[in-house]
Amino acid sequence: GGGVQRQVSLSSDSGLPRDPSVELLPASQRPSGPRSAPKPKLCGFGVTFKKSDGMGGMVVKRVKLLGPAATSNALRAGDRVLSIDGSPLEDIQDAMHLARLTHGEQGSAAVLTVLRPSGEREDVVVVRHPAGA
Repeated sequence: GGGVQRQVSLSSDSGLPRDPSVELLPASQRPSGPRSAPKPKLCGFGVTFKKSDGMGGMVVKRVKLLGPAATSNALRAGDRVLSIDGSPLEDIQDAMHLARLTHGEQGSAAVLTVLRPSGEREDVVVVRHPAGA
């Protein structure tokens, strides 16, 4: 007897050389030829933060002239950034972790929840771009 049917597992790899995710991009953004598209340039906000003082958030030490935060008039020295895109800046000791939150693709926007020295809380939008651009 033994009527065991062997199931044929269909591999998801259909042997096509095309990457399906590329299909979703407009033609201008598809990798041309064998070389893939260059990595997008990452930009920050153009601000320097003080070391975390444990009071929650990160205090802006200085704002870079012509940087994104300066040109969008979003941040000033002394402002306490409480969160970036909803990620709270709580006791961040790791510069890399902070950089991951502040940096993003050129032209991308981030929403920052800021506590002004006056005690006012406000959400500001910073559009990332290279300083001076």
